[in-house]
Amino acid sequence: EQVPVRIDSVQVEQVVLNLLRNAVDAATSVDGVPARVRIAILTADGVAEIRVSDSGPSVSPDVAQRLFEPFFTTKPDGTGLGLIISKSIVDRHGGRLWAVPSDGGGLEFRVELPMLKPAAMTAN
Repeated sequence: EQVPVRIDSVQVEQVVLNLLRNAVDAATSVDGVPARVRIAILTADGVAEIRVSDSGPSVSPDVAQRLFEPFFTTKPDGTGLGLIISKSIVDRHGGRLWAVPSDGGGLEFRVELPMLKPAAMTAN
């Protein structure tokens, strides 16, 4: 099923790829626990929501508050720019990006994007 949202598909693809890459990195860093990365797309109340979650380690509340700060990273080879760039892309699309603890460990990143109203879907 297609979800009617007006986006720059290349930019939003980069957001999703960045979140997936982060989830894979986090999930594979936990010893003895099978890695799990999950992506879901939900729609409700005029928004489309993309959820990307992993089974990696969770983060402390202090770290969670800093995830979207420029140059803050939890990775030894990270630049600390991926999440802030992703957030700015989502913001420019009228949406929002945030993180919550994932069920079963790890983090879940959520992207909300406004869906088009029926009249806007037929207008060109």
